[in-house]
Formats: sequence, structure tokens, C-alpha cells
Amino acid sequence: MGGVKLFSYPTPADRCILVRTGEDEFNAFSQKCTHLSCAVYYDRETNRLACPCHHGYFSAKDGSVLQGPPPRPLPRIVLQRQEQELVAIGVKVG
Repeated sequence: MGGVKLFSYPTPADRCILVRTGEDEFNAFSQKCTHLSCAVYYDRETNRLACPCHHGYFSAKDGSVLQGPPPRPLPRIVLQRQEQELVAIGVKVG
């Protein structure tokens, strides 16, 4: 658990983060903090996504805000399993 992969979706300019949160559980989100767009990273010790700019924290399970100042959850990247691969197929905001 706790593995991380960075990728781009839906365009090369849209950075995303994929976190393995369980044996067969993966969650992906936009890597841009909803406060001022700093890049969030996965903090394995606390199992949350952290924004280093202003100490905002998000849930690694659902992207919800755990600690401000971010005003909104992280946009979730919708994943679909295609054989042995996980593929991004959409973005869910809110």
C-alpha cells in the first residue's frame, strides 16, 4: 500500500497523482491544490495528500479537504480497469 504514480490527464498539462490505498484499491486526483494550484504529494505516514505551500491536506481515499485553506476537494480522476491496466476515463469535480 502507499504506492504512488504521477501521470497527466486529460491533457499533458494536467498533472495527476495515483495512490494505491488498498490491496486492490487505487484512487487518482488532480495534483493541483484547490487553493492556489500548488502540487500536492502523498504523505505515506498520514495517508493523505498534502499541499506544501499553505499546509492544506486532502483525503487519499476521496480527495475531500481534511484541513484548510483549500476551499474544495481535489477533482477525482475516474479510473477503469482494462485487463491488467488502470486507465483514466474522466474527471469528476466536487
